[in-house]
Amino acid sequence: MGPRLAGVGPRLAEGNPTPPRVGAPAARVGVSGRVCRGVGAQALASRARAGLERVGGVAPFVAQVPVRWTDQDVYRHVNHAVAVTLLEEARIQLVFDAAGAEGVAGFADGLLVTGLSVDYKRQISYRSRMLRVTMTVDAVRAATFRIRYAMHDGPEADGAVAVTAETALAAFDLTTQRPRRLTADERAFLGRWTA
Repeated sequence: MGPRLAGVGPRLAEGNPTPPRVGAPAARVGVSGRVCRGVGAQALASRARAGLERVGGVAPFVAQVPVRWTDQDVYRHVNHAVAVTLLEEARIQLVFDAAGAEGVAGFADGLLVTGLSVDYKRQISYRSRMLRVTMTVDAVRAATFRIRYAMHDGPEADGAVAVTAETALAAFDLTTQRPRRLTADERAFLGRWTA
């Protein structure tokens, strides 16, 4: 089985008239340099638990994703595979919604998930609410980059971190079926979230 295309739009909670909010960056004050290159999802999670969400001087992109009744499994917590889907929905808010709103539409034309690593820290029990997902970007190369995530058990910054993860992505030309280089606009957009 080949690489999987990213691009399924965010889903709405059934019966919930409130759609997921498009993520928004926190204030970026006093960025003096990016001294913490390579800070992992675990470090992002520990900073998030401490209320210090900045990573390497960069405020993460913050997305809110809905939890649906059907997201839980027989053990009455969010299923581990569904957690990956929730991370995908958060990623869509960053690379499709926010990038598109800023005129950076190339990601929507082709973006492949080339790697995924997930660490489950605690269960997420079903409660009708949003989950906060913070994301930073690193390892930006000619055609690839990585997103690091911390998914909180609830919508607030002080909620316990339940899942940390990272996704490796490649810009992809669907016509030629080959990776393509990131454009200058895409690199600039990713640079806002690069730790």
